[in-house]
Amino acid sequence: MTYSHDIDENKKKKDTILVVDDLPENLSLLANLLESKNYDVRVCRSGNLALKSLTSFTPELILLDVKMPNLNGYEICAKIKENQLTKNIPIIFLSALDSTFDKVTAFKVGGVDYITKPFHEEEVLARIETQLKIKQQTKNLEKEIQIRKQAELHLEEINKILSEKTQQLELINQDLQAFNYTVSHDLRNPLTIIFSASTLLKDRCINILDKKDQRFLDMIQEAGQRMNQIINDLIVLSQIGNDQLFIQFINLNDIIKEIIEKLKYNSKYANVNVIIEDNITGFGDPRFLRIALENLLDNAFKYSYQRENPCIKISQISWEYLENHENLFLTQYPHLSLQKIKEENNSASVYFITDNGIGFEMEYAQDIFSPFKRLINSHEIEGTGIGLSIVKRIIDRHQGFILCESEINKGSTFYFTLPAKIQ
Repeated sequence: MTYSHDIDENKKKKDTILVVDDLPENLSLLANLLESKNYDVRVCRSGNLALKSLTSFTPELILLDVKMPNLNGYEICAKIKENQLTKNIPIIFLSALDSTFDKVTAFKVGGVDYITKPFHEEEVLARIETQLKIKQQTKNLEKEIQIRKQAELHLEEINKILSEKTQQLELINQDLQAFNYTVSHDLRNPLTIIFSASTLLKDRCINILDKKDQRFLDMIQEAGQRMNQIINDLIVLSQIGNDQLFIQFINLNDIIKEIIEKLKYNSKYANVNVIIEDNITGFGDPRFLRIALENLLDNAFKYSYQRENPCIKISQISWEYLENHENLFLTQYPHLSLQKIKEENNSASVYFITDNGIGFEMEYAQDIFSPFKRLINSHEIEGTGIGLSIVKRIIDRHQGFILCESEINKGSTFYFTLPAKIQ
């Protein structure tokens, strides 16, 4: 048993309990009981001494008698609860008073339990253990709440930074798109002059210039046409980010057939066999999806028409195919979960365009959607290197995904998804 003025700091026990009672025999009985259970027991014989002792140490729990001289237990409890440093110490009253009034008063002033004398040792120990567990759980909960509050504050700070960065990026993106659009239009005038002048010069001097000089003029016109196509593609690329999407239900078969009909006007594509599955439908912006399909189909024709028995197939497939080719998806979207995407877009439509053309090595799959990235020498195959960037930007704006698989001399397949409904 340890009195409040005789504290041995080197004696470490389970929990510290302060027992306050004016009768020595009660103090001795409780102290022996608690020390037998390895509690660190401090005792006080008066309320004033108890209040004074609380300035030098903080017990985990207080056992407090009600009837004492000078200050009774209720008054002591009230003073303890008024102090910010001691108000959270659980107080269990011990008293021979057994009336409902006394018990209610004990709880009103801040007591957590009330044990009547004479008491059973097992009951006292059980109630003490229960209150200590509650206190520990409360501490853990408060600590968890504090940790969460700190995490929330940290998250708010991060979100604020991200919001500021997002706004900055949006402004930069708007400036780039405006610059892209303006420059593209400003280039048209001098390009039109170059193209018109070279055409006029060729027409007027056709009988004067030899074949070599005529070829120089042809090269000027071809370069002008290529520059014009680049400008057109840049304008489309800037419009994709600026223009509003008008999502609606679309019969993609009609769009695909119109594109293929125009492509086949080119005699070099006459021998390309095209297989179109029936009832290819989906939701999207008709204008932008036409542009995406034009670029995908134009590529399919360009890279396959010189092959023996060139063939292109367009179809609509199920999510199961992507699930069976998850590695292909993760290679090109390593930070996304195919399962999660399926759960969020359970009925999203999946499409593919495949050809048996020259193909490419899959190690370059990430590069082909970047502007001006071309895997085939530009002198061998016509193109600006912007087409697939346009396609990806369009599919991204539809909250879809596009990926590809290819093999040298066996062909390429492009898969893309569209929403299953208007969002």
